[in-house]
Amino acid sequence: MDILAIIPSRSGSKGIPNKNLSEIKGRSLIQITIDSLAGIERPIHSVFTTDCDDYIIHASKNCEIDYCRHLLHKRPLSLASDTSLTLDVVLDAVKAASYHFQRNFSHYLLLQPTCPFRSSQQINQAISSYERDLYYQSIASVISVDAWHPLRMKRIVNGELVNLIDTGHEDMRPRQSLPKVYIRSGDIYMGNLDAVFRERTLLPRPVKPFLIEGSPHVNIDTEIDLLVARLLAKEKEYL
Repeated sequence: MDILAIIPSRSGSKGIPNKNLSEIKGRSLIQITIDSLAGIERPIHSVFTTDCDDYIIHASKNCEIDYCRHLLHKRPLSLASDTSLTLDVVLDAVKAASYHFQRNFSHYLLLQPTCPFRSSQQINQAISSYERDLYYQSIASVISVDAWHPLRMKRIVNGELVNLIDTGHEDMRPRQSLPKVYIRSGDIYMGNLDAVFRERTLLPRPVKPFLIEGSPHVNIDTEIDLLVARLLAKEKEYL
């Protein structure tokens, strides 16, 4: 299995300007993610893909990079808008890395900088879990929705509050009694590139779940998310 790790880092975040340069315990989100590659138990190639020259300079100056296996890639501006699809960013990164390293990669591994608490151990576990059963074409990390359950969610229709899922009644069961539901955490995505190119999806089916539990999870999108991450890192000594 020839895996290409992809670290996407767009500069145009609206919620937090230059979000990926935000620091937690003295390291940027970019640094934290690139540093996690050092703990992967197998030699893999990787590509840092961004639309921003400053991000490339930051990575080259502040991260431990083995340039024999790691590519700093400036993606086209057409792949840097608010509406750009991660799928297209990944496919562009695969093509650039395949040309640069002169090899055909069989699988991608997507590591988004906005998930700073993803550990090298979790990456290794996800890869091993995927390899144990090649029936699956992809794997995605998930977390339990807990209290944010779809049976508690609402829509507003013509000014009226209605259930997102119409069960015919208001489901007031406690959280522990509701069926388990999960949401993609954003920490880890991995998939067979032949299937990805053929089906044009990052998660070709069947998809294997990789449950994130027993460790903190924050997917940084807002200033509040960043504050929570910094507090967790400080108080619980994560990172």
